Amino acid sequence: MGGIFDSRGRNGEILSIMSERDVLLEDILDLALDYDFDAVGVMHTNVDEISDSLAILKPKFDLPLMVYPDSGGWASPNWGFDKIIKPEELLRRTEAWVKEGAQIIGGCCGLSPQHISAVSILKK
Repeated sequence: MGGIFDSRGRNGEILSIMSERDVLLEDILDLALDYDFDAVGVMHTNVDEISDSLAILKPKFDLPLMVYPDSGGWASPNWGFDKIIKPEELLRRTEAWVKEGAQIIGGCCGLSPQHISAVSILKK
């Protein structure tokens, strides 16, 4: 299982950082509060999970929030590129993430320079 989830997530998934056990996102974030970060965020996380992740991050941290979504999916042994979000749809989603508090936007697996170019119009 990849991405950022918690028990209140869209499909009731929880974050799993190891295949042997599941770890709630809130538990990891509570540990992260002991560190002096300059920003916090989620990366390598499906575009459908970003808003839920921001909703969990925002109340815990008074820091810039970052998102590095991915699109497509893992089909061993390779990343699948047949269901990649269109750049204009990523822009629409990114506009919502900015309203939800994201200040640093990037891209991960499945996203291309065309995706980054599409969202770059939001740069201030």
